[in-house]
Amino acid sequence: MDVFWPSNKGDNNWFWTHEWVKHGTCVTTLDPSCYAPGEYSPQQEVSEYFRAILDLRAKYDLHAALNASGIVPTQPESGRRPKNTYTLAQFKKAIRDVYGVEPNVKCRGSRLQEVLLWFKVRGRDNYYPVEPWGTDSCYRISYQRKST
Repeated sequence: MDVFWPSNKGDNNWFWTHEWVKHGTCVTTLDPSCYAPGEYSPQQEVSEYFRAILDLRAKYDLHAALNASGIVPTQPESGRRPKNTYTLAQFKKAIRDVYGVEPNVKCRGSRLQEVLLWFKVRGRDNYYPVEPWGTDSCYRISYQRKST
């Protein structure tokens, strides 16, 4: 988790707790009542949620999908705008070309904040991507290298 899903604000435990409360508790198939008798131990759903997230991250490599379309992160020179920006349409097409669904793309100003894929689940761990339910907040996208 420290390697693949660190907080960009430095407090990983706070960040992971936030992600569990905001997203993990909504995965109804991880509700303790969904486990067969004798299959559940306390807090098991938490570790299963994060395992599923890391598995999905490996399966849906968004950096590779973007890179395959020539969309690569850059680091702007201090105090300057980045040299490369991309359109929302370029980001969406790159992901759709590889995974068959479009993402939601969120920015702060023009700086990329997150790329989201939406999933439904069959059973407890058969996640499959679906069309996005949210809205985008980008027009021109500055895709910068992630710093922690």
